Amino acid sequence: MADAFWDSSALVPICVKQQASVSALAPSAHYGMAVWWAAPVEMRSAFARLVRIGQLTANEQVQAQIALEDLRASW
Repeated sequence: MADAFWDSSALVPICVKQQASVSALAPSAHYGMAVWWAAPVEMRSAFARLVRIGQLTANEQVQAQIALEDLRASW
């Protein structure tokens, strides 16, 4: 399986249930994940922004961070 570059805009919907979540997962069946080392920082920032604007609860933020750590184990 070839690797593809995944940035935080593709990874956040995998960790947070959003409208883009289903389409964000589709490439994972065909490509491995090559991820920038600072992507987790960007993703945590995105989670915090979603909490601030009311699209994510504090509990959902924790769940997203757990999902992020699970993803990081596969990078």
